[in-house]
Amino acid sequence: MIVGEPGIGKSRLVEEFRAQLAEAPHSWIEWSSSQLLQNTPLHPVLGWGRARFGGPEVAPERRLAELESVLAHIKLDAAEHAPLVAPLVDIPVPPERLPSIPPDEVHGRQLAAMVAWAIAGARAQPLVLVFEDLQWFDPTSIDLVRALSDRGAQAPLLILATARPEFRPPWSLRPHHSVISLTPLDDAQVQLMVTELAHQRTLSTEVIKGVSERAGGVPLFVEEVTRLLLERGEQGARRRSRRLCDSRLRRASTAWDRVAKSRRSGRCWGGAFPIWLCATSLRMRPSSTLAMSVLAKPATRNSMKACSRTLWAVSWTQTFFLWRASRQRRSTVSSMR
Repeated sequence: MIVGEPGIGKSRLVEEFRAQLAEAPHSWIEWSSSQLLQNTPLHPVLGWGRARFGGPEVAPERRLAELESVLAHIKLDAAEHAPLVAPLVDIPVPPERLPSIPPDEVHGRQLAAMVAWAIAGARAQPLVLVFEDLQWFDPTSIDLVRALSDRGAQAPLLILATARPEFRPPWSLRPHHSVISLTPLDDAQVQLMVTELAHQRTLSTEVIKGVSERAGGVPLFVEEVTRLLLERGEQGARRRSRRLCDSRLRRASTAWDRVAKSRRSGRCWGGAFPIWLCATSLRMRPSSTLAMSVLAKPATRNSMKACSRTLWAVSWTQTFFLWRASRQRRSTVSSMR
């Protein structure tokens, strides 16, 4: 399991690992979830099932036949396992083929069939199961992950999961389990990364140090800040970012003017901003503030005193990139109309 804060490089490590396996015979399956779907039972499996076997646009009979073919190929009894796993991958099953088992046993039998499917598939060909963002997996999906992790050593099966630090696995670590904790880059690593991104351009030590301070050692933000500097020049990027910060703060509600003023002076880069203030100043809809919690961190004691309604804060650098992403999204939607 790879653990780390947002933007620290968990997904990038998974991508690099997959690239290294390109020439080795293996199967690769990814299950992922999102914060909005964390209460939807088995959503990661349903999403993968639709991508693998097709959605409603494909005839149910065709999807079920393909599932049975896959199960038979790995030497599982398709007549027994297909009716159990089909609903989990969003494939309708004819009523006459549904298993005659007590309702209170259906859940356990279905999870057991999914585990048997994964183990049998791994024995036919080494299998990599990737679980992205475990912190947003629903309880049923977590039960399935736990069952797979318990039996993972019985076959050539590698489970590669990513999660944020707040996630606490409900299973105990086994000898074949390991955890990789990612930490922010230090100054030397940031300098190396900026140098690689800049290629033949030379950035001053002061600029590189500023990148390190503003990005907080998070690779994603190091890359974005560096690219901004390269696109607009050192002074241009600094002036543009400060003008953007000031213009957004001026639009904030006057009721929070004291908070805005305290942030303007020397805090435009790297200071903590309350989410509600960012959402107000950036003219984001209330529902859009949910996206900002992805990069949120607890507010400091001082900011809590300054605005008692604030529970979370985000850095200005993070807010800037969220704003830019929202602008790009609006442009895309407008072009589709």
